[in-house]
Amino acid sequence: MANHRNRWMAIGPAAALAITAGCDLFNLPEINPGCTAGEWISLAPMKIARQEVGAARIGGRVYVVGGLTPAGTASVEAYDIAGNTWSDVAALPEPRDHLGVAALDGKLFVAGGDGGDFASEDDLFVYDPMQDAWSAGTAMPEARGACWMVEHQERLYVFGGVDAAGAVRATTFVFDPATSQWSTGADMPTAREHLNAVSAGDFIYVIGGRTGDASAANERYDPARDEWQVMTAMPTARSATAAAAFEDRIYVAGGEVPRLHAVTEVYDIATDTWDCAENMAIPRHGVAAVTLDDRILVPAGGMFQGFGPTNQVDSFVPE
Repeated sequence: MANHRNRWMAIGPAAALAITAGCDLFNLPEINPGCTAGEWISLAPMKIARQEVGAARIGGRVYVVGGLTPAGTASVEAYDIAGNTWSDVAALPEPRDHLGVAALDGKLFVAGGDGGDFASEDDLFVYDPMQDAWSAGTAMPEARGACWMVEHQERLYVFGGVDAAGAVRATTFVFDPATSQWSTGADMPTAREHLNAVSAGDFIYVIGGRTGDASAANERYDPARDEWQVMTAMPTARSATAAAAFEDRIYVAGGEVPRLHAVTEVYDIATDTWDCAENMAIPRHGVAAVTLDDRILVPAGGMFQGFGPTNQVDSFVPE
């Protein structure tokens, strides 16, 4: 199936919404019958409907950054965990979607993503919550859109994505805040974009994504050795999922390609096996997931395959 990102470049979000909304196969979500573990709970909605977002937690707030909207957005909203409320903070220097977002040392880092016309960028922006202000960091070695960034043991890692020429890449970029410099790690076994990465224990798990067709890949990166290991694949191949670690498991929800997905699948790190949990109450893709103290927060996303941004916010409470 054609890559949605490339298709939007040709026809635009409005036309993509009309096409995808009219195709039942694409938009009737695939579910796992009989999977009931855990519970999805709706929370206060965001101010702006958006998809292809990034998010990260700093203290008692979760920051949701940028995203794909009809006109594009640089907006950043902060979620107060205790109060279940949203507020605006300083906007990104430029609109971005399909971007990498992670928190490190009390600051928010935004790497790459798509600017106007789905052009991949190489910028690194840094947000200081104490100053409510953004500054420019050291740019990545190359432009990347539809990548994913994760913090792991005081470094930032950016995996995969699409380069400035539109090619899907298997690269690993590593940012060291002590030197403000980037380096290059070993390539992933599987090149992909619209993927997700989760830090758990000593490793980083890079799950799902696509290179045209959706991928079920589950590949484990050992930063200490700069080595990859292929783990048990996800039961359902899909891209643009919400993925987060909670205790000793990784939860992967929603996604798209070749259709919208409602499934929540659970990876047991210790046994390298998968199970399933309660399906998403509001299926969507292009969504973020952030681990809280007792649940996983899942804000925004697209409600139709392709384009269909929402301000819906849920939390998943594991069993």
